[in-house]
Amino acid sequence: MALPIITIAKVLGQLTVLVPAAETLVRTLRGTVSKIPENPSAAEHLDDIERALKLQVEVTENLTSQLHIIQSALAGIQRSLKILAYATAGAAVLAILAIIVALSK
Repeated sequence: MALPIITIAKVLGQLTVLVPAAETLVRTLRGTVSKIPENPSAAEHLDDIERALKLQVEVTENLTSQLHIIQSALAGIQRSLKILAYATAGAAVLAILAIIVALSK
């Protein structure tokens, strides 16, 4: 379906008004942006953030290594407690057997 010539002419007429206005706006924006001074404090702020993140990584790695040490120590303690529980159960069984033998005589 073809557009009517009159509608096309109206759109072109509106564009001829808008294009120079947009060009002026773009020139104004470019001039404004070029006048903005560089902010050295922003760069310093980014450096501070980077240093803080590096410090956070170091702290996290340190805590992780300490947690691994604690975890291995707790695993050793758990093994010792299991051995102690088995030994206690064995001693209790032997004591019960000794009582039964003593009562049976």
